[in-house]
Amino acid sequence: MLAAKREQLLADEGRALDAVAARRLAADPTDERVVGAVALVKGFARMEQQLRSRETMRDVLRAATLGDHAVDGCFSELARDGRLDGPLKRYVDDLIAQQAPKGGGALLDRVLEIVRDRIKAEDQMRGNDELRCLAAALRCADDAATLAFLQDQLATSLDFAARFDAYVADAALFLESSGAATSADEARLDRVRAIRDFVVEIRRGMPV
Repeated sequence: MLAAKREQLLADEGRALDAVAARRLAADPTDERVVGAVALVKGFARMEQQLRSRETMRDVLRAATLGDHAVDGCFSELARDGRLDGPLKRYVDDLIAQQAPKGGGALLDRVLEIVRDRIKAEDQMRGNDELRCLAAALRCADDAATLAFLQDQLATSLDFAARFDAYVADAALFLESSGAATSADEARLDRVRAIRDFVVEIRRGMPV
């Protein structure tokens, strides 16, 4: 009960807690109990965030030893659980700063850069369901997994299916007009085209 209340108060980077404290202190500016309680709750929150961030980094590093597919799966799970967030970014930034004097190049340095980039990408995708769905589809292991994923995602809403169809078509058109400068670009374009074809196939079997 107390843990749930603390999470509620600390939502949105702790601004909910600050708002409650401000109201209490406006009523009684000398109430030291409010100041002490806020400091205590925020202190515990920082400890919990540090522990969670360390556990998250252990999960990522463990996945990194198993290959790219394991790393993608790990990030998908972290994104689903809401763990690619501000506290983790601050933790990663601190680790990168600590590693800087060592010159970089080690596995940890590379993984930290990947984690920072994924946190940034997650922040950009927040609120954009079409982009999130496309990114997840691109990470699927093969065509069968991609089709199964898209069938599951598009079955939830005819409106989302229509919006995602238009989004993928625009993405493919943009990549085609940009040209494939490298083999990686060509491979990405092929994957987006395949996803576009899957979406057309799925929507063909959906009610109008």
